[in-house]
Amino acid sequence: LHGLAQAQPSLPLEAALQRLPQTNRLLKAGELHRQYLASLQRTAGELPFFRANAELGQTNSRNFDSRLSVAQGFLPFGFVKGQRALLQSQFISFDNELQLRQLELRLLIRQVFLGYEYEAKRQLHFLQLDTLYQRLIILAEQRLKAGETNRLELAGFQQQRQLLQQAIAGSKINQQQWQVQLKLLLQTDTSFVPTGAWQTNSMAPPMVDTALLAQHPAVKWREAMLASASAETALENARRQPAFEIGYNNQSLVGFQTDRGGNDKWYNAGNRFSTGQVGVNFPLIGKATKARVAAAKEKEKQMAYEVSAEKQQVSAAWRGKLEQTMLQRQQLKRYEEELLPGSNAIIETARQQLLRGELNYVTWLLIAEPAFQTRLAYIDEQLNYQLLLAQTLYYSEQ
Repeated sequence: LHGLAQAQPSLPLEAALQRLPQTNRLLKAGELHRQYLASLQRTAGELPFFRANAELGQTNSRNFDSRLSVAQGFLPFGFVKGQRALLQSQFISFDNELQLRQLELRLLIRQVFLGYEYEAKRQLHFLQLDTLYQRLIILAEQRLKAGETNRLELAGFQQQRQLLQQAIAGSKINQQQWQVQLKLLLQTDTSFVPTGAWQTNSMAPPMVDTALLAQHPAVKWREAMLASASAETALENARRQPAFEIGYNNQSLVGFQTDRGGNDKWYNAGNRFSTGQVGVNFPLIGKATKARVAAAKEKEKQMAYEVSAEKQQVSAAWRGKLEQTMLQRQQLKRYEEELLPGSNAIIETARQQLLRGELNYVTWLLIAEPAFQTRLAYIDEQLNYQLLLAQTLYYSEQ
């Protein structure tokens, strides 16, 4: 497993975050949809179809006549403005949704790197213990030959080392699982090795102006949805306005026609008669259109509540994560300033006494095991702190 990991290319966190929008197919598909919505905005002023008709035959008499007509309808007053506002708000809404999706994926990638680094720290701890137990096994074998101890000490050390080797193997499997998770997030066939400690315990949580929290993509997405609901209301109101249509007709009247002087005159197909028309279209019964406007207003109210709720949720979540991070940082300092130095002193003193024969195996294990667990617990506390730190970055990144 170690040789396989060495053969795989390494990938720092910043490089992974840069690769994310380039390789993740969901983000690439989202970018294409964003371009689609941008192009769709140019359709806001689209007019109804231009209508052209030709009528040929005996429309007026037994003679063959032709009638040509053209007409153009126009959208209701305010419809184009409302349609443009709606399309623009939909574009902005999806753009913020795409940013939010990318922020969530960035958080997942940070968590993958933290998980991989966490297993690396555990492996280092287990390997140090494995080296220690290897020396103690040699010592126990020598003391057993000299008759200074029984086989219990040697068997105990051997069993502890077997458990450590099993823990090391399990930790390596966990690292491979984190690598698989990174492949899924980046959607690549290459299995990368996450490298680099991107956070340290001394790194303080990023402070954010509470006013900037209102600019978080989650909030801006809700605000864009509210703007979209408002535009939809305006559009439904515009649909209730009259729509106009103008047209032009040109036709022949083959046969005798009476002119203004009262004389009968023959007209052929080349003699044309023209008329113009102006039409107004409006809903005769406006109950349904009023209902659509009312429904749009209710949706607008709903979106306004959701914007308020989202602002409150983002602010509360940020403050909660910040408080948890500060408390966890205090816990880490307690480990670093009090618990770890004491544990290291206990381990070293117990090791020296064991080597001098002043402690037996059982007594040494009772003294050293809690100290070893303190070291392991410190690694867990590091992970908890760094996960909280990653979550605070989710709110501070824009």
